[in-house]
Amino acid sequence: MVSELDIVLRLVLALILGGSLGLERELSKKSFGLRTSAILSTATATFALLMVDFGQEDFARLLPAIITGVGFLGAGVIMKSSDGRHVQGMTTAATLWAIVGIGYAVGSGYIFIPVVATILVFGTLMLKRRFWQLE
Repeated sequence: MVSELDIVLRLVLALILGGSLGLERELSKKSFGLRTSAILSTATATFALLMVDFGQEDFARLLPAIITGVGFLGAGVIMKSSDGRHVQGMTTAATLWAIVGIGYAVGSGYIFIPVVATILVFGTLMLKRRFWQLE
């Protein structure tokens, strides 16, 4: 059983980590930002927390459902040009996947893995901005 304080701390951490990645997307003027990312990460952490009282078999069934839902969201941000030569939104869609993984890890009780993952993803997102001096 997870204490109420631990639940609050996990949800707040998921919100902060997911929101930080969304903030970068928002500053890059992408199709989703801080609020969407924070909500997505917190919702995924909530699902993971709800599964804590259930067995491993239930965890195994929940994760594919979450992945399917995120695939739907990710598909909504990917755009292909009319000539078929350019695709936009792949990084944003990949960031959605990362946010869900981070939220799920936090909700499952991990701290180190999602914090390091957030730092690595954030750093990766900032690479283009720093080296190619975009906006």
